[in-house]
Amino acid sequence: MRQFTVRSERKIHAIDVTEQVAQGVSTEAQGAIHVFTPHTTVSLMLGENEEDLMGDLERMAAHLLDHCGPFRHCGNGNPNAPAHLLSSLAGASQCIPVYEGRLQLGRYQRILLVDLDGPKERRVFVTLLPGTGEGG
Repeated sequence: MRQFTVRSERKIHAIDVTEQVAQGVSTEAQGAIHVFTPHTTVSLMLGENEEDLMGDLERMAAHLLDHCGPFRHCGNGNPNAPAHLLSSLAGASQCIPVYEGRLQLGRYQRILLVDLDGPKERRVFVTLLPGTGEGG
């Protein structure tokens, strides 16, 4: 397992982490990559890294977060319940097949980390799950 960090720059910030995830995968690797973030206000999604679409994703998240309250959770004076709830719906991990050392993503698919309670430094863990061979 290896890890890396990214720093969000805004309250809601979608960041393409595909290249960081793919780093260090050997050219003969087979199986799957499991990507996980240990933060309860961050999601990992698959999507297209196109500037307008990334902005739309951030605006949609902001809209959902702003119009769902009121909430009772205000842990440590931080009213971030909407970020926790949206993160739990979207998920904190992704599993992507790997063949001959390459992530088997679709043509436009990228691995997106979406920080819903930034700006903050966030950790991402990457684990190679070895394959068992064809049909196994």
